[in-house]
Amino acid sequence: MPVTNDPAQNKLVSGVDVLLAVSKETEHKVEAMKFVEFMLNKDTAKSYIDEQKAFSAIEGVYQEDPVFEGIKANFENGTITSFPDHYYPAGMGAENLVQEFLIKKDKEKFLKKMDSEWEKVQNR
Repeated sequence: MPVTNDPAQNKLVSGVDVLLAVSKETEHKVEAMKFVEFMLNKDTAKSYIDEQKAFSAIEGVYQEDPVFEGIKANFENGTITSFPDHYYPAGMGAENLVQEFLIKKDKEKFLKKMDSEWEKVQNR
């Protein structure tokens, strides 16, 4: 999701799910920055993505596992889109609503409930 019947219009759903940050209130800023620098090192980043079967945001660090060959073009061409749940308000529980739809297959009820839950969360 989202997809169409035209394969040329489809995109790969992907997203960055790892973030490095250092709190400005930390008592260990030097140590924390050393860790961030370590993780941003190209060799470390390469080891990380190889082990985790992930992709790197560091320029020049590429995922070369052949299992990803079928999606490599999406990254090269920029045909990537974010996860749909990134657009739902926190607390909506869209994953449960979608699961219920997949089990019961009642499209009208699903859409009404999605709208209703959206409104509830937006009006908090």
